[in-house]
Amino acid sequence: MTGIIKTLMAMNPTERSTLWSVLTANPRNALVLKEAHSEALYWSKVISYAFLKDLPEAQKEERAEASRNNGPADAVRHGYWSALLSSKLSYNDAMRVVFAHEADQIRSEDPLVKLASTMDLHNNQVGLDIGALAKGAANEVLREAVLKALFEGRLRFIEPKTGKLVPTKSLQPSS
Repeated sequence: MTGIIKTLMAMNPTERSTLWSVLTANPRNALVLKEAHSEALYWSKVISYAFLKDLPEAQKEERAEASRNNGPADAVRHGYWSALLSSKLSYNDAMRVVFAHEADQIRSEDPLVKLASTMDLHNNQVGLDIGALAKGAANEVLREAVLKALFEGRLRFIEPKTGKLVPTKSLQPSS
């Protein structure tokens, strides 16, 4: 119970209120939300190491971390999380949850926080659309659709060299 309270207290007020509303309407949504969060984190970590097996360990860690920090793996995490939610919840509930998550950051005075939130909102929308088109689909189907969106350039990440949002085409940011 303490973990749940800590998690709720770490959320922004809009996110906490939205989550409460979604959960009181259907308490079974709690399991969907928890599993989607865990699954998206796990999968983005796994794919952040894709194509890095030939690099030295230290460089591999650095490149994987860069991909997960406003990079392509971060874009995939948001897209997949949103796809999972809209596939398993009502579209409206999924949309409310993912947009409430960004509510405070999008209004930030910090340009990087605002840009990262803009990136997340874009990738969330792509994921919401994927999940809505694949209602109730297996996770593998959603992962494949999100990777297709990544390689087609429909997801966005912050290009480290320019500090601008750019379309994804690879699992690794340029170095």
